[in-house]
Amino acid sequence: MKRLLPLILVVTSLALPAAALATLQVTKTHIGAKYAAKTASGDCSVGRSKLLGTATLSCTSDNGSAAVRYDFAMPSNCGPSFKSYVNASGDRSVTVSRSAKTVHVLVHSSGRGLVVVSLVSIYYYC
Repeated sequence: MKRLLPLILVVTSLALPAAALATLQVTKTHIGAKYAAKTASGDCSVGRSKLLGTATLSCTSDNGSAAVRYDFAMPSNCGPSFKSYVNASGDRSVTVSRSAKTVHVLVHSSGRGLVVVSLVSIYYYC
């Protein structure tokens, strides 16, 4: 038994680094102009600047709202949890959901003002 203890310790010490490397953090990013869908109502609009790579949600009054949606593919063997990050200026709300293999990030603005979305990211572990 005393001979097996050092062998077990050596095998365990070799297995731990391999197990630690099995989990990888994956980050996916879309520039603001690369949204999957947009909606606008009332006195609001959504614009895209390919030159700057941004999306602009603009409302000239309190009547209406605007939103852009970003879709990210996430493998089914990853997660199940994930985090999102939105780099944007202006007063906005962010809603995140997952359906099957797709993560949806919705950036929404309502009321007078301007929101400029520069980039949207998610990260998860596999």
